[in-house]
Amino acid sequence: MTQRQSLALTEFHKWLTVVGIPAVIVLQLNNLKKLDEMNLLLTRHDVKIENTVKVDEAQNIRLDKIDDRFQSLDQEAYKLSFIQHRQAK
Repeated sequence: MTQRQSLALTEFHKWLTVVGIPAVIVLQLNNLKKLDEMNLLLTRHDVKIENTVKVDEAQNIRLDKIDDRFQSLDQEAYKLSFIQHRQAK
């Protein structure tokens, strides 16, 4: 290795020690902070999805009850129409 190469390597090592490694540490800390923020947002999103699913399930239960009532009414209407038809004869 020539003296010029050795000097360049020494300067690079100094730069790496003074600037490069701390910069990498700061970038890693920023990435961890961003990951924490993303995880928080994902958790909030998951909660919203769970709440939406609960609301949908509750609405489906209500709709099922309404369907059951209409089926009962349809059956009663069919019986009445059958009785009226027989009485009309």
